[in-house]
Amino acid sequence: MENSKGLKLVVLLVAMLAIWNTYRIETVDRGSILDFQSDSLEIPEEDVYARIAILEETVAELQSTVMAQQNKIDRISSSRTSATRSTTTSKPARAASKPKVEAKVRVENRYVQNRATLPDAKAGCTGVVVIEVKMNQLGMVGSATVASGTSITDEDVLYSCKEAALKTDFAYNPDAPRTSIGTITYTFN
Repeated sequence: MENSKGLKLVVLLVAMLAIWNTYRIETVDRGSILDFQSDSLEIPEEDVYARIAILEETVAELQSTVMAQQNKIDRISSSRTSATRSTTTSKPARAASKPKVEAKVRVENRYVQNRATLPDAKAGCTGVVVIEVKMNQLGMVGSATVASGTSITDEDVLYSCKEAALKTDFAYNPDAPRTSIGTITYTFN
């Protein structure tokens, strides 16, 4: 995950340098088209509009390049995640001893940024844990408590579910109330 963040930063820096370099070149070129008259500098209007159009095209190209790189990073990141998950589930000893955990999120007008963080599964544990979460407008979970509907009583599993709920990030919603309440239901099979 840290590698993808580093790669995103590198892509952003390259894009910023390209924009800066383009702007710098445009300013140097603009200096050659200046008309010197008495005490004022004038740039022909058609040249200004042409230069603006070129800059807009360049910015659009750079934005599409950055988006393409972002999509590539996301694909690589998701393939690494799925490869990691498939390798952990392919080991027969772990697959037989640890249950599969699924998360279902219910919060009005919100969605999870990437995926809900899953708790560590304890061997031989099956059932449901319902966690009530409270989050701010930014989508950061501030509190997580065990709610009714929970069928698991193991304190370690409940603690693990609370910790996973606290690590789950929700999307920012400027129209949401200051505090949103919802549930994350973890099912252990």
